[in-house]
Amino acid sequence: HTVDSGSNEMSSAEEREKKPKRCDTKKILIGCLFLAFIVYVIVDYSTTRYIASGISFFMKWIENNPGIGLVGFIAIYVVCTILFIPASLLTLGVGFVFSCMFGLGVGLLLGSLTVFLGACIGAVLAFLIGRYLLRDCVIGLSSKYAIFEALDIALQEKGFRIMLLLRLSPIIPFNVLDYLASITAVSFK
Repeated sequence: HTVDSGSNEMSSAEEREKKPKRCDTKKILIGCLFLAFIVYVIVDYSTTRYIASGISFFMKWIENNPGIGLVGFIAIYVVCTILFIPASLLTLGVGFVFSCMFGLGVGLLLGSLTVFLGACIGAVLAFLIGRYLLRDCVIGLSSKYAIFEALDIALQEKGFRIMLLLRLSPIIPFNVLDYLASITAVSFK
């Protein structure tokens, strides 16, 4: 019986050693894909400008299809939120494009609503991805810093208040906060 418990401890230690390697492989793959995308954007900007023409085409399409254009911007904002792409320029762009299309008052209102909906949907999806798909990687990253354990305790006691204050804080990007909240005691409610 003692041998069995020793082998169980050994298999648990082996599992712990394998998990970081898998997480590291995912990080390297995601980093390489992100780097390749950045290189593509730089090369494209200096040569063919496919991306610029795609954005221009998208803006013209939105002018011709304003209702579906709102949904398109929301979808893009959701993707940016999930993939940690800073959306501040997109936020300003939405306000500018919609104010040109619909007038200043209505355009800014629609732009603000679009950004709010995109950010909320993206935050929910990032939370769910962090909780159910990437949990091991998020736990591995957060275990390196003691502040996350303190954050978990604070969220258990005053979850809504702490989450609201962290969400408004410019120190922690809200994209990161969504993934970190997924490994804490915060419920989906």
